[in-house]
Amino acid sequence: MSVTSAAKKILEDALALSEEERESLANALLTSLGGMPQDVEQAWADEAVRRLEREARGETKAIPWEEAKRQIRERFGFE
Repeated sequence: MSVTSAAKKILEDALALSEEERESLANALLTSLGGMPQDVEQAWADEAVRRLEREARGETKAIPWEEAKRQIRERFGFE
């Protein structure tokens, strides 16, 4: 997926928002794509359980949030 410089700037600005503002923005973006899927909370809960189970089995390893943010910024080319 190619990300334009405008999209990178929007993402950078969005990540600087408070958690509450990011949540509102994410909900607005999801709604603009056709509405929130049914059972979205259950889907996220199921995914969290799957990830925890994979980590418990040693199939994956969690990383600190600061490292995850660094990797995201590096991958998408913004600071």
